Amino acid sequence: DFIYDVSVLAAASNTPPVITSKPTFLVEGGALYVYDVEAADPDVGDTVTFNLLQPSPLLANMTWSSTTGLLEWTPDASLIGQTFSFQVQADDGDATYTQWFTVSVTPPNVAPVIPDIANQSIIAGTTLSLNVNATDANGDPLSYALDAASETLGLSIGAATGSITWPTDVSDITGTPHTVTVSVSDGRLTTNTTFDVSVVADTTGPSVTITLNRTSGNLGESVAILVTAIDDVAVAGKTLTLVSVESGGT
Repeated sequence: DFIYDVSVLAAASNTPPVITSKPTFLVEGGALYVYDVEAADPDVGDTVTFNLLQPSPLLANMTWSSTTGLLEWTPDASLIGQTFSFQVQADDGDATYTQWFTVSVTPPNVAPVIPDIANQSIIAGTTLSLNVNATDANGDPLSYALDAASETLGLSIGAATGSITWPTDVSDITGTPHTVTVSVSDGRLTTNTTFDVSVVADTTGPSVTITLNRTSGNLGESVAILVTAIDDVAVAGKTLTLVSVESGGT
């Protein structure tokens, strides 16, 4: 005969589930809000179900699945400006885990508006400078960008300011205008507009003024000559050449 000692051990302690998903906190009025609650349970074999504790009862146009944890809600536009509290719970039958969050209903997003940009004509050698002043009905911060072809030409735009600059030269003179595309984004929607830039040759010579510090003098005395030149593009250099001298002339 054999004698056995039998020990009765307590059941292993249960570990509660953990909600691993993160909700978003904003929804546009009239748009669909979706939150798929996900949870992990370290105890093998535990079945996790989900409970929506708040709001209770469900809001209008809201659905909830206790099996999958899927929350869907289309708030009416009349709720814009309001914030709603939510409380979801994961339950493995013995222990629970609860997550709290709020969702605010915001106005529908509207794309930025770019005022018309007039076509530009610029003399080669000068710098194009203009400002793009876009607006956004939602007050969203805006970012500005140019198309790749324009950037290759040398145009640049301030991403936050919308200020366009382009230092041109004679190589930019073409038979057809350069088309520039400006894009403005609020982070969700983007608006584009285009305008043309014609780079033309400089056909106007500089204007020169010669000023003497005296109109007469004795032989051997010096005369100061001041040469002033202005140009619509730039003055590359100034050279004074004495062509002829006439005795008693002016």
